[in-house]
Amino acid sequence: MEWPFPRLRRARPPLLPSPPTLLSWTAGEAVTAADLCEGTAILGQTGGGKSSTSGRLVAEAMIRNGWGGLVCAVKADEASTWVEYARRAGRLDDLLIIGPSAHHFNPLDHQLKRLGSGGGLCESVVDMFTSLMELADRGKGQGGRGDNAYWLLACQQMIRNFTLLLILAQDKVSALDLYKAIISAPNSLEQVGSEQWRKDSFCFKLLKAADQRELATSQRSDLELAADYVLVQFAGLAEKTRSTIVSTFTSMADVLLRGVLRDTFGGESTITPEMCGEGKIILVGLSVKEYGTAGVLANGIMKFAWQRAMEQRDVSAPAARPVFLFCDEAQYMVTGTDSLFATTCRSSKVALVLLTQNLPILIAALGGGDKGRSEALALLGNLNTKVFHCNSNPETNEYAANLIGRTRQFFVQGGTSQQGSDWLAHTMGVGQPPQCSASVSEQLDYEVSPSRFACLRTGGVAHRGIVDSILFRSGKKFVASDKTWLAATFRQQL
Repeated sequence: MEWPFPRLRRARPPLLPSPPTLLSWTAGEAVTAADLCEGTAILGQTGGGKSSTSGRLVAEAMIRNGWGGLVCAVKADEASTWVEYARRAGRLDDLLIIGPSAHHFNPLDHQLKRLGSGGGLCESVVDMFTSLMELADRGKGQGGRGDNAYWLLACQQMIRNFTLLLILAQDKVSALDLYKAIISAPNSLEQVGSEQWRKDSFCFKLLKAADQRELATSQRSDLELAADYVLVQFAGLAEKTRSTIVSTFTSMADVLLRGVLRDTFGGESTITPEMCGEGKIILVGLSVKEYGTAGVLANGIMKFAWQRAMEQRDVSAPAARPVFLFCDEAQYMVTGTDSLFATTCRSSKVALVLLTQNLPILIAALGGGDKGRSEALALLGNLNTKVFHCNSNPETNEYAANLIGRTRQFFVQGGTSQQGSDWLAHTMGVGQPPQCSASVSEQLDYEVSPSRFACLRTGGVAHRGIVDSILFRSGKKFVASDKTWLAATFRQQL
C-alpha cells in the first residue's frame, strides 16, 4: 500500500566555511584559533626541545596572525626570544616590555579605575595579594598553599578591611598606603583610646577622614564593619597572633615597596592589560632567573591583572581579536586560580599556553599533596591540546599513556617441543615427531606504551635538529591517524 502523503526530504544544512588555519602540527593537521583558545599544554624534560619547536610554532603563529597577549618571563633569554619572534613577524612596534626602565603598570590604581569604588575592588585586591603570597612562599621553599589555612584567611580578612578603609577615606589604594595603614593600626584595646596613637597613627587619620565624608548607606555600613575590625577585632588579638598575621602580609609587601618593583608598579601606568585586545604584546621584562622573588612577583602581578581584565572584556563582536597568555617554565607562575581561569577563558577568546617539564613539578608548585595533585590535573584537563616531548619522568609518561588510553590487542604465542627418544628408535625412525603449539590471547593494553615517551628524539646536533612528540587532542581526531593522538616530528632551527 502506497503511503498517502508525499515523502519529505530533509534539507541539508549549508556547509560552513572552514576557519582559517593558524598553524599545522604536521602536513594536513590544521590548527585554528578556536583550537588554540581551548588551551595548550606542552610537557617535556629539560633539553627535550619543547620551547624551540612546538612552543615556538604556537608563539609565532599567534604573533603572525595579529594576536595580542601577555608573556611571562622565567628564563633570562625570554625577552630576546620574543623580540626575535616579533621582528620576524614585523610587529616590533606592538611589543611592550614592562620594567623599571621601560613601561610601568599600577595594578591597584588599575583595579580602582576599572571597577570603581566598592566591594569588587576589595576582593580584587585580596585575590591579588593572595596570589602573590602564594608565589612568594613558593620562592622561599615553603611549598605553596594549604599548610597554614588560618593565617591565610586571617591575612585576607585584614587586607579586605584595610583596603575598604582606604577606599572610603581617600578613593585610592596603593601598596604603600595599605602597608602604612596596617602597621599603624592599634596593637591593643588600650591603645585605641590613646591620644598619642590617635595623633600619630595613619590608620586613625583614615578612620576619621572616612567618618567625615558623605557616604551612601551601604558605604556607611561598610565603614562600620571596617572600624569594628580595626578597633575591636584586630586590636583585641593576642600579640603573637596579630604579629604573625601582619608579617604574613608585610614580608611580601616589603618587596613591592622598594627597588625595581616599586619603580615598575608604584607610579602611573603607561600600559594596561586591555591594550592586548588591541593587538599589543606585553612582555614582563623582569625574569625570574635574573630578579628572583622580585621577578616572580612581577610576573604574578601582571598575570593576575591580565586574567581579570581579559575575562571582563567584551568579545561579542565577531571581529574581536583573540589574545594569549604564554608561560614557559609555567611551574613558577601557576597558582590555584589558574585551573578555574582555564575553564572559562575560551569564551573570552583567550589562548592559554603553558610549558613545563613534568607532572610532579606542577603538583609541587600548586602546594603538593592531594590538593596540589587535584589542581594540577584539573589545570591540565582544561587544556585540550597536549604535546608530549621526551620525558624521563615515569609519572608523566604514565599520565600521557593513560590519557591516550588502552585498546583491545591480540598477542600470539607459539613454540615447538620434541620428546627425547633412545638411539635405536631414532635409527629405526619410530621416535616421537616434534610438537608445535600456538595460542592467541586478547587483552587491553596501552595504545602508546609509557616507555615510548622516554625514547623520543630531543633535537640538537646529536639528532640533527629533529624533535619527536606525541600530540593528544580530545574531542577531535587527527586526520593522519584517525585517532585522538598523533606522532609528530619537528625540526629545530639550529
